[in-house]
Amino acid sequence: MISITFLLPTPPIHPSGGYKVVYEYANRLSKDGFNVKIAYAGTILFNERNFIGKCKSLIKLLYYKIKGKSIYNNWMTLEDNIEEYLALSLNKRHLKESDYYIATAIETSKYLNEFDISERNKIYFIQGYENWFQSDAEVLKSYSFLMKKIVISNWLLKIVSRYDNKCVLIPNGFDFNKFSLINPIKTRNKFCIAMLYHSHESKGCKYGLKAIIKLKEIYPNLNAKLFGVPKRPQNLPSWIEYYQTPDNITHNKIYNSAAVYIAPSIVEGWGLTVGEAMICGAAIVCTEIDGFKEMIVNNVNGLMVPIKDDEAIVSKVKYLIDNDQQRYTLAEEANKSIQKFKWDNSYNLFKETILK
Repeated sequence: MISITFLLPTPPIHPSGGYKVVYEYANRLSKDGFNVKIAYAGTILFNERNFIGKCKSLIKLLYYKIKGKSIYNNWMTLEDNIEEYLALSLNKRHLKESDYYIATAIETSKYLNEFDISERNKIYFIQGYENWFQSDAEVLKSYSFLMKKIVISNWLLKIVSRYDNKCVLIPNGFDFNKFSLINPIKTRNKFCIAMLYHSHESKGCKYGLKAIIKLKEIYPNLNAKLFGVPKRPQNLPSWIEYYQTPDNITHNKIYNSAAVYIAPSIVEGWGLTVGEAMICGAAIVCTEIDGFKEMIVNNVNGLMVPIKDDEAIVSKVKYLIDNDQQRYTLAEEANKSIQKFKWDNSYNLFKETILK
């Protein structure tokens, strides 16, 4: 039996789009007869940290050890025969033996680059331009590592291909069983809008919230539904509904109730929630960033606005509220165009790339 280990930089503290994609591939590989392991780093890049950073890292490791298996994924169901374990670090000597290893972040790719195994057995799965904690130079250097590389979007392919022309594009898939169009597009309350809430600045939520509050002044009967991982923000107006980590059924209902879905991100590798909202029949107003352009064509299946521009969001949402037919057309086109992103297609190419 062929064994495959996914290298994750930390245990999953909360639901994450990037982890969700990794778990989806892990499940499918396991169902397909592979021996799948998921290794979480107890410490990550320990030697690159200063003294205070090393102390914090050791405290976190102690916390992980005390909490035991409760720190592992508990928000997405994994196949029973997938083995999750905490490694002291992602140095090969701390890992269980596998035929293939898949790095899932720049930090994990640095470890994998040092493994004394064939480059054919190393895979670097790139879901974003990860310069959040590493410099641009470090990120770009990782794209030259001798290992197979998989990217999830065309914009990442353009960057990584400069360093490795064998890089493979595999778009993310969507689960059309978990998300589906239930509430007819034309019967929705046009004053109902939805948005993901996230505390990270890259999600641009403060601009989305500004826009929603301004839209409420224009349309007093506006209904806004937000969902996210954090607790309800203290400064959120009481009239805005908030769902913390909704289950799949509730999440589906939120998308299906929305006439318009707002996505104000400043940067995204892909943007899973936009695709989910498209499946569920919401008209999309999103920022004109590369991650969203993988799914949205401006004025064809959604409306795009500049980043950090709440006034532009207001203008586009207002246009859709005031123009029913245009809203219907965009939502229908969005629902139609997103159908091509199927998990079966992505998985088959993913498996082929690993074994190639």
